[in-house]
Amino acid sequence: MKICFRMLGVLAAAFSAGAVAFDWPGYQFDAAHSGYVPVTLDTSQFALRWQVDAGGGQPLNPVASGDGKVFVTAIGYFSNGLIKALDAASGAEVWQVGVGNTFSVNPPAYAKGKVYLQTGASTGAAAPLVRAFDSATGRLTFQSKFAAQWERYYAPTVPGPSALHP
Repeated sequence: MKICFRMLGVLAAAFSAGAVAFDWPGYQFDAAHSGYVPVTLDTSQFALRWQVDAGGGQPLNPVASGDGKVFVTAIGYFSNGLIKALDAASGAEVWQVGVGNTFSVNPPAYAKGKVYLQTGASTGAAAPLVRAFDSATGRLTFQSKFAAQWERYYAPTVPGPSALHP
């Protein structure tokens, strides 16, 4: 969705240009969902650095960032979902991983070199999964079933301190 990525490109430019340097782990910033970011940005200095259609024409879920990358998933139902890593400075695709034909692909979360993702499905063989991917390579590091059926979820909450909230 280009509108989302115009703003994301502007923010990525501000962050990677040294105005501020930190990760955005996921929904409302941290495990406490505080949404608090202790910075003041001069919006008159914002400029578009990059713009991409990372969702293949589909609307995007909220994004997460870390390790100089932006992690994105497209909203889709009963489709072959993807998770992508984009370079925060340029918007170039770093890696892409298919997550199979699922009922839903939910927003990603980032923590300590891993990207976490929940996918929804019916119960049984195609059960909902929470997965972790290496943020540098996209390699699957683990997956686990969880109890749910036919739902969409916020990004996983990863407990522990962040760079701004020790």
